[in-house]
Amino acid sequence: MQEARNRDPAGEELLDVVVVGGSQAGLAMAWHLARRGLRFVVLEAGARLGHVWRSRWDSLKLFTPAQYNALPGLPFPGPADSYPTRDPVADYLEAYAGAFHLPVRLNARVIDLRRTEDGVFEVHTAEQPHRARQAVVATGPFQVPFVPEAGHVRDPAP
Repeated sequence: MQEARNRDPAGEELLDVVVVGGSQAGLAMAWHLARRGLRFVVLEAGARLGHVWRSRWDSLKLFTPAQYNALPGLPFPGPADSYPTRDPVADYLEAYAGAFHLPVRLNARVIDLRRTEDGVFEVHTAEQPHRARQAVVATGPFQVPFVPEAGHVRDPAP
């Protein structure tokens, strides 16, 4: 019966959740999903976790002390009351995913996400589609959204 639950009507693998984005929010969500025993994947566009942090300016420092920067289940390394810079933050994200064996797919930039008529989310990367009952978009505040043009409404025929 469990095998049938993990398949959609077309016979493809059906996940419980697809998480788009493998930084702090996406990894924290993954930790909670793993604790609940759900079937999920984290799709990360970068070649390495923390790549966005590593691409920021050299002098970047968090504005909160290290003791307040932990994700669920793993303290942030470093002395209390210190302000971590970009590379320790990126290193922490990689260590976090490894510590909990989170199913992260790197180089998996999402190019399309839509809900099908049967209520399943289809999330497409260049490599493969993923189907899930739920989708979480955790891409962060510095992304550029794509907003399609509004369709033209035709006048009804007389």
